Amino acid sequence: MYAELLKPYQCRHLNPISFIVSFHVLVLLNIPIYRAQINYEQYYSDCSNMSAVRCGNKTFKNPEYPFWGQNIRFNHCGLEGFELRCEANDLVIDIGPNSTYRVLETNPPRSLITLKYYDDPLGNICASQDVSSRVLNETLYDYGENTKVLNLFYNCDDEIVSPRIDYKLVCPSDNKNLVYFFLGNSFYLVEEDKLDSCNKTTLQVDKMVFEDLKNYRIHPEELFQKSFEVHYNGMNEKACTDCKATGGWCWSGTTVKNNTCLYNNGTVLPPYPQPGLLKLFTLL
Repeated sequence: MYAELLKPYQCRHLNPISFIVSFHVLVLLNIPIYRAQINYEQYYSDCSNMSAVRCGNKTFKNPEYPFWGQNIRFNHCGLEGFELRCEANDLVIDIGPNSTYRVLETNPPRSLITLKYYDDPLGNICASQDVSSRVLNETLYDYGENTKVLNLFYNCDDEIVSPRIDYKLVCPSDNKNLVYFFLGNSFYLVEEDKLDSCNKTTLQVDKMVFEDLKNYRIHPEELFQKSFEVHYNGMNEKACTDCKATGGWCWSGTTVKNNTCLYNNGTVLPPYPQPGLLKLFTLL
């Protein structure tokens, strides 16, 4: 009798090993279910959509990978540090601390972005306002060959005389307010105590525009109204090139550390030759 009563009781006690195995099987079975929740076909559709971007009453060409932004491109189509946004009629980006610029154009084949100052730094200096240095996030951006760094010194106690000065501006509103322009780090060659009392800011400019200023072909106030180029995404540039070469589309998973591409059949894989491309590579 007692043996019969114990049978159901024993059935309720699972073997510990059986329990562990059963648990892991359930976990493994759930992995495909989780992955299936990500619709990579939709991701491909999102990221390959080249519709123009509209900010206010202005229209801009689609910026493509690695850029993204709310109402511009989905975040799974781009990378952190390349977020765009609309402000009134302008497409705007932050490329570093205190470095907000208008975006005029993106050039994906050359990985170049054309920028314009969002404010008037020289006008602010002449109005006796401090101007923060514009510093690039050097991990994500670097200056193109046509862009130069200018270091401006202003609000100095005494007038500076040095052959190292590339350009000197007398502010039109105050002839006592002088602004000294140094190309790159040439100011290091000036006697240190001469610059100690000055305020300093670092800005970027197109090198040909600066040459025009030095040769009096443009007015000083035009200098920072002109655009300049910045090279972007250098560290992941090859990863995206490999994706495009195999018929894939670049997205948030296209990086030098974890290079995957979106393909139109809904797969996400490292770059691999498509059937048509594979035949071409074989012939080559």
